[in-house]
Amino acid sequence: MGEASPESSGAAAGGPSMPGPPRKGKSCKGCLYYSSVLKSRGYNPICVGIPRSIPQVPGFVVEEPREEAAAQGHDLRQFKYACAGYSMFVDDRDAKSGENDAKALLPYCQGLELLVDSRMVERKSQAVEHASARNPKPKEGM
Repeated sequence: MGEASPESSGAAAGGPSMPGPPRKGKSCKGCLYYSSVLKSRGYNPICVGIPRSIPQVPGFVVEEPREEAAAQGHDLRQFKYACAGYSMFVDDRDAKSGENDAKALLPYCQGLELLVDSRMVERKSQAVEHASARNPKPKEGM
């Protein structure tokens, strides 16, 4: 009847949030490097600087980098990412579920951020380009 738990009331007050325990994370002051190779092997980003553990990662650390990458049309199957400044990310090594991989793909960066990814470029085949060059469209009115 009155089974309101602290987790459910916190989620309602704070807006949409993920159920369960708070997500642990890490921060880095300095340079941070992450890539699709590190991600596929289950490694966290590499911090060259001052690392620090965070007991609970803010929601914007999870949502903002993912939304920004999607809005800019990045294909994140093969990527290299670097941040010079202050960065935060969810510590995926403690997580056992596969849902964290998709949500915490890129770290949050406050500073200079660099993202390099491979994009598929669609090109017309040379035969189509060559044929259109040989057979130009006839002019109208002649």
